[in-house]
Amino acid sequence: MKEPLAIIGIACRLPGADGIDAFWDLVVRGRTAWGPLPEARFSRELYFHPEKSRLGKSYSEMGAVVPDRPVDPTACPITPALLEKYDVAHHIFLEVASQACRDAGLDPFAMPGDRRTGVYVGHTGGSTKIGDIVYATGIDETATFLSEVDAARVLLGDDVEAVAAELTEAVRRRYPGRRPGQSLDLGALGAAKIVQEAMKLDGPFLVVDAACASSLQAMAIAARSLLQGGIDQAIVGGASYCKSDSLVLFSAAQSVSNAGSCPFGQAADGLITAEGYVAIVIKTLSRAVADGDRIRAVIRGLGVASDGKGKSLWAPRQEGQILAVERAYPDLADLARLEYIEAHATSTQVGDATELGALSALMRKHLPPGRQVPIGSVKANIGHTLETAGIASLVKVVLAMDHGMIPPGSTCDELNQEFDWADGPFTVPRQAVAWPAHADGSPRCAAVNAFGIGGLNVHVALFEHLPTPAAVRPARAVATEADAIAVVGAGCVLPGALSLDAFVDLLGRGETAIGPVPGDRWTAVRVLDTTRPKTWHTTSGIGGFVRDFAYDWRRHKVPPKQIAAANPLQFMLLEAADAAIADAGGPQAGLDRRRTGVVVGTLFGGDFANQLQMGLRLPETGLILRAALARRGVSPADVDRIVSLYEKKLLEKMPALVDETGSFTSSTLPAGSPRPSI
Repeated sequence: MKEPLAIIGIACRLPGADGIDAFWDLVVRGRTAWGPLPEARFSRELYFHPEKSRLGKSYSEMGAVVPDRPVDPTACPITPALLEKYDVAHHIFLEVASQACRDAGLDPFAMPGDRRTGVYVGHTGGSTKIGDIVYATGIDETATFLSEVDAARVLLGDDVEAVAAELTEAVRRRYPGRRPGQSLDLGALGAAKIVQEAMKLDGPFLVVDAACASSLQAMAIAARSLLQGGIDQAIVGGASYCKSDSLVLFSAAQSVSNAGSCPFGQAADGLITAEGYVAIVIKTLSRAVADGDRIRAVIRGLGVASDGKGKSLWAPRQEGQILAVERAYPDLADLARLEYIEAHATSTQVGDATELGALSALMRKHLPPGRQVPIGSVKANIGHTLETAGIASLVKVVLAMDHGMIPPGSTCDELNQEFDWADGPFTVPRQAVAWPAHADGSPRCAAVNAFGIGGLNVHVALFEHLPTPAAVRPARAVATEADAIAVVGAGCVLPGALSLDAFVDLLGRGETAIGPVPGDRWTAVRVLDTTRPKTWHTTSGIGGFVRDFAYDWRRHKVPPKQIAAANPLQFMLLEAADAAIADAGGPQAGLDRRRTGVVVGTLFGGDFANQLQMGLRLPETGLILRAALARRGVSPADVDRIVSLYEKKLLEKMPALVDETGSFTSSTLPAGSPRPSI
């Protein structure tokens, strides 16, 4: 970092805490905001089963949601058009971003025109609204699978098509879908776009999916833009919405708890999924000082690293976590200055132990004998807010500095006995501990961790701001030829061209790869109506489609069974990345694995996402199908058999729900590509 970054505004809407004052009260008192989820968020009838390994079910009914109230149009520049266009998660983030601007002395209704403001948000998806539309759109296709179930044809005869039509009609009556001509923007990008649109900002806006490290990865991108002079200030945040999809998918990995969140605890048995919205406003320190801003805290170091190739996507590695910490401190001796560490600590045994081991290995080298640093995790209070987790931790530390108090570190009754708490470098405060300002005038120092699945690691070195007259804005760097970016290798998988040579050939011939949708993607006859916009239909049946792509599983030794159920984009990217590395001269051409980043522009969507949604909704489909069969006099035993066979048939054709590679998050695309070792 060429210079530190100043945090000049903060705001939040978190479980049990509508605003920063309520959030501070929650954490300093060591209270918890997680518990059984409201039925409206998690239907027990559809999605709960106490046994683990039940496909499409969650064995946990626990979670944490934000206080339920509508967005206040007097607090943020939201309009009826924006309310209709964007998801509820995006509405809430706009309000929180507006509150952060106010905390920074800015008016969200009249942002300064002489300040280029960027918006960077960790976010992967909002409420169930987009899933409802996907489900109702695709139900007529999946309903036809009933006619391929032998038991259904035998028992229902010609009535099998009537049952399928009844199923379709029932789903679409429940979820009426998008009106013809209605403009909706429900994708993940909406979390940043609504802020840019509502506040009339002219800077860049983007969302980042780095799983549980998303919000701090977003902050790292914002930091680069600020330090390079591309923007003057940044709104950075995280937005996560708690729904049954997350519980079901995390239950498949057996990483959730139905007991509670107790980071570092002996009884820790998994995370508690939660939602939350946090925003901060940051500038370079010199600009903030020059502008006369109140500076809440200063970011002096940001370390980003990946775990590299490990046993699995879900298994964290100390090596990558250690490197992220080291990269945040140009002088590792500064680790001895840390007075508090806000850990990632999700309340999983493996994850917590790995993080404690990584931090301990570093701190033992730099702390004087006998000194112990307080360590804690906000997930004890509010659960795991997923994309928002890192920046929620950051705001907790900023508030701790403001109040001169370190909150209790965990809700556990007994600390994990596998870690040496007596002689190790950490202590978990069981009650609030005073954190006074230093008598010698030096700043208080703390650190924040955020780790995402796949080994996406971020470490932040956070310092108290102590005004000094020496803060001067540095001259903006002037780009030189040495700063230019060289393209040294390329690879591709594109419509009509599965390799770079094929693409060059296609261009040379002047041909187009645009054509009718392949029959195995979706049936044009069923959904195509070129005459007018119509609910559940499309006016176009052409596009650019990748055909005949087959990934050689031997290249990276991925089991064929995993390839069959995973998002094919993962393997198209692997193919293209391998080709680009080969085009650059191959691994022997001097590729530094410790300093090779992987960045992928993508949004979670397409066929895989749609098929995953149809799999996730099988309990709902089954409930409607059972009622339709019972009305026709089918016996309960035969109803069970038909529904079970129907579910099996759907998962044969649409296996996304049984994917084992983590395709449900776009972060697995960069994490699973030819992974740098660190």
